[in-house]
Amino acid sequence: MSDSPRLGMGPVAGAGEVDYEKLIGLFTASYSSELYERHAGVVDRVCRVNSNGFAIRELPYIDRILTFLIVKIVEGKADLFTQPLCKLLRVLALPFIRRTATDEFKMFNNISQVCLTVSKAFDPKVPAECQIAAAKVRHK
Repeated sequence: MSDSPRLGMGPVAGAGEVDYEKLIGLFTASYSSELYERHAGVVDRVCRVNSNGFAIRELPYIDRILTFLIVKIVEGKADLFTQPLCKLLRVLALPFIRRTATDEFKMFNNISQVCLTVSKAFDPKVPAECQIAAAKVRHK
């Protein structure tokens, strides 16, 4: 664990290449909105690419993915989306990556919004293992 504060300071490093606009399109487009196995695979890839943590600038996209996963689990698709949600929450529990020294101040709304969305993982319909992973994010 680094000596930097857990509130979102992490090493300034590359987080990989993910086209979040296309990814969100996969979740929402009429022709692919029900390809649930593919959605789960894409979330797994996002977590692998960002295994050192998410950049603060990417948090609005991560928030949309997180919301999608929680909604699908609450709708009864826990068998497909439990593991992807847990993986995403584990990466969210890592320190956020900042691109500039002031990212956490300029983009505080990104951080607070994703924290609000994480709290939705405490819904009784969300499996306990996801709630535990969410608790680790909230403890951050």
